[in-house]
Amino acid sequence: MASRKRILGLPILLVCIVAGLIPARPAVGPEEWPPISAEDAAMKDCSREPGAPAVILYRAEATDADKRTTTVFKRLKILTAAGRDRSSIEIPFVAGYSEVVEIEARVVPPQGPARLFDGEIFERTDLRRGRLRLAAKTFALPNIEVGSIIDYRYKIVHGRSGRSAKRLNALIDELTASEDRPEEGGVKDRKSPRAIPAWRWTVQEDLFTKHLKLSYTNMMAGISALLGAGGRLAWASVGMELGKPFITFGSAFMELHNIPSFAAEDSMIPEAVARMSVDLFFIDHEIASGAEYWQLEGRDWQKGVEEFIGRPEPLAAVARRIVGDAAEPMGQLERLYAEVQGFRNLSYEKDLTEETKKEQKIKDNRRVEDVLERRYGLRSDLTRTFVKLAMAAGFEAEVVRVTARDNKLFRKELLSFNDQLDSEIALVKAAGRTMALDPATPFCPFGLVHWARTNSTGLRASGDPPGFFTTPLSPPDMALTQREIVLALDPQGGLAGTVKTTYRGQDALVRRLDHIRDDEVARREALEKELGDLLPMGATVRLTGVENIDNNEPSLIVTCDVAIPGLVNEAGGKTLVPFFPLAGSGQYPFRHAARRYPVYLPYPSRQFDDIRITLPEGLAVAHRPQPRKNACDFSSYSVVCGQEASNLLHIQRDLVIKKIFFPVERYAALKAFFDQIRAIDAEQIVLAPGAGDLMGN
Repeated sequence: MASRKRILGLPILLVCIVAGLIPARPAVGPEEWPPISAEDAAMKDCSREPGAPAVILYRAEATDADKRTTTVFKRLKILTAAGRDRSSIEIPFVAGYSEVVEIEARVVPPQGPARLFDGEIFERTDLRRGRLRLAAKTFALPNIEVGSIIDYRYKIVHGRSGRSAKRLNALIDELTASEDRPEEGGVKDRKSPRAIPAWRWTVQEDLFTKHLKLSYTNMMAGISALLGAGGRLAWASVGMELGKPFITFGSAFMELHNIPSFAAEDSMIPEAVARMSVDLFFIDHEIASGAEYWQLEGRDWQKGVEEFIGRPEPLAAVARRIVGDAAEPMGQLERLYAEVQGFRNLSYEKDLTEETKKEQKIKDNRRVEDVLERRYGLRSDLTRTFVKLAMAAGFEAEVVRVTARDNKLFRKELLSFNDQLDSEIALVKAAGRTMALDPATPFCPFGLVHWARTNSTGLRASGDPPGFFTTPLSPPDMALTQREIVLALDPQGGLAGTVKTTYRGQDALVRRLDHIRDDEVARREALEKELGDLLPMGATVRLTGVENIDNNEPSLIVTCDVAIPGLVNEAGGKTLVPFFPLAGSGQYPFRHAARRYPVYLPYPSRQFDDIRITLPEGLAVAHRPQPRKNACDFSSYSVVCGQEASNLLHIQRDLVIKKIFFPVERYAALKAFFDQIRAIDAEQIVLAPGAGDLMGN
């Protein structure tokens, strides 16, 4: 059933998802352009961000919810030769749902009159998913000089196609469905929803913004009916130290100056909580506080879980049959887990349209018994089924709702239950401890929870009221990459051989989900590229075998043939071999001297390399690096280089990352640690002509 929350905000919500926040055109006539100030005309550099290729002098965005339009005006100034790339303009939209109209543009060169754009505007379809087409209007402004000012404006009309609310909701479902965002059973519709998402202003762009003006108006039509006695517009912000919106009845306004540019960094917090933004939402006027909202919503969700699960006693015989002869608690739970994980998981089927459901006679599950009979369900259906079976087998078990932190972090001030708490997992007490389990994630082995649902804010269904807690973080050994590298040094100074990589825990699960829908060719290319990115330039990789990529066996094994030409150097009659022959640039993150955002890793991890290098006849080891071990509070690194025979080097390398979050002030220590690793890996093993180990070992 379509949600009231979605129906209300259809015209604006979908555009927000697809295009992010699109700036808007002020009320000027068709031939009028806002005047350019003398200061902007004279600007040659951005004083707050020296060297910036371009700046946004002015951006205005105005959303009229009643008219279902967003108008746009944006003014750019080109400051460097590199900034001329900004003359290619792209306006994204959803084809068949939104329409981009009234596109106008001009260029004001440093010298001479303004030139109106009269060139061709193209439409590009980026992606087709079912019947949904993501598209963009594009055009390029010619002959852009450094110092030029670019003005452009347009209007987006939302819901222009005239489709029904049901069809529009289906489009949203198609757009947002993915294996990383599978559908969950959340708080169901009620006569008076307590909060309704309205709009997101993404304040920060990729360029410095000198002046920003935002407005959101005329959204009260129908709000009173949906929120019972009425509602009020509220807001929550991210990274906003520059100001706050002015709120009136059904409208919001905001004006800001000197907004820094946003630049993505490797291993950073999710962009949704890194970019400065403001979320607008309507809230029932009877809700006195955020704490009250979460308490009431939690109770509603709790009630829905209890209704779906029901009493466990009627399933005692079913649970006994599944458990079979397993005597130990862990063995019993593992069999129940395997039973549910073997069901068809609808949440990971992107192509499951409403038409497909009808053809396959797929029905909505209303209770656990439906899932057991039909042997299919959404993520939430499967999690709740596992919990009921565990309860029927005599375990204490409950459902927990959490935030999947791969692209968001929980923000208590943002009153949006289903969007924030978007996943369900199970908590079970067994053998004297409480375990978090994730039976509704394909290929997730028993005892593991997908990393996005670890170290995450969760809401427990047990208790009155339901309470928040944090899910446990998986330890490093539950994300293990182990490589067995067997290479031979040839007379030409190249290394060739095999790399057998064994992934366990999170490292295995991530790759299984990444390739869940790949055909053999796409899978081969992706796995070869992954290893190739870790090797020196010029290396070649050929996949020779993959084991356990489509099941939840503990180990995913990938075997490749590799060739690394020209890696070995000659100096003074001696041969120099890198201590770690796989030391490509992809091995070493955190190269930048400074950092704007905290480092945020997916999960703790361990990487172990076991390397054997066969030397050609006539060469012996004259020098090899001494064993090393570096350790600190967040990581450890150890290496040892020995010989198993006169012509066989044996190197072992062990890297453990214990933490996932590093504030900016700790970046220097993190970078220094990885710099040390890179320096050790770059040390040379010295070979000299001889018939044995010249070191006497």
